[in-house]
Amino acid sequence: MARTASATLGLVLLAAASAAALDIGDPAPPLSVKKWVGGSPVTLESAKGKVLVVEFWATWCQPCRQTIPHMNRLHKRYADKGVIFAGITEEDEATVKKFMDTMAMDYHVGLDDGSKTNGAYMKQVPGIPHAFVVDRDGRVAWHGHPLARMAKVIEELVSGKFDAARAKKLAALQEKLAAAAQRGSTRRSTRSSARCPTTPTPTASSSPSCATRARPRRPGRCSTPWPRTARGTPTRSSRPPSC
Repeated sequence: MARTASATLGLVLLAAASAAALDIGDPAPPLSVKKWVGGSPVTLESAKGKVLVVEFWATWCQPCRQTIPHMNRLHKRYADKGVIFAGITEEDEATVKKFMDTMAMDYHVGLDDGSKTNGAYMKQVPGIPHAFVVDRDGRVAWHGHPLARMAKVIEELVSGKFDAARAKKLAALQEKLAAAAQRGSTRRSTRSSARCPTTPTPTASSSPSCATRARPRRPGRCSTPWPRTARGTPTRSSRPPSC
């Protein structure tokens, strides 16, 4: 009886661990990509000794499109400094290639293999775009919206000034603030979340829009703009819009 209970508890703990979100310091999962449609193939092995940035995005996500020029600039700035940028999407090759014909993506772009990469990295992550910065030892150094602290973290890793302990404390604080903000948003039913699911949910509505947690919409343009002050300028403390 005791052995059965112990075995059951072990299975429960194992399942909980496998579903837990990636934390700073955790080993980065492998990249399971069925095809690279932009740049050469990227693996954790080929990125060993370098800084790796893995961003999850989609062509239908308007905030994702807004981060692409930022990714291009960082790729250009750090290309010769041992930093690799890779964008991963769950979409099909024809859709992605058609999109890339209209918007330049200078970094590596891969098609997820049956959502394996997405499932390994994006546990408990509410939406896209979302990027993971992996250090030279293959461990997660940071993750969040690409327009947030990503550029600062990359610079700290390249210059050797990155403090993993401080980054972990900061991430924990940000999670608490985000959870508090989400609770407040839930209480205000008329206000939609700034995050959208990682995959769009079609509805009967004819107007294209990203899906939101509060009300699923069709893919296209996200309904939540960058939060602004009374004067119309973006607020520094606000989370960038996501899908």
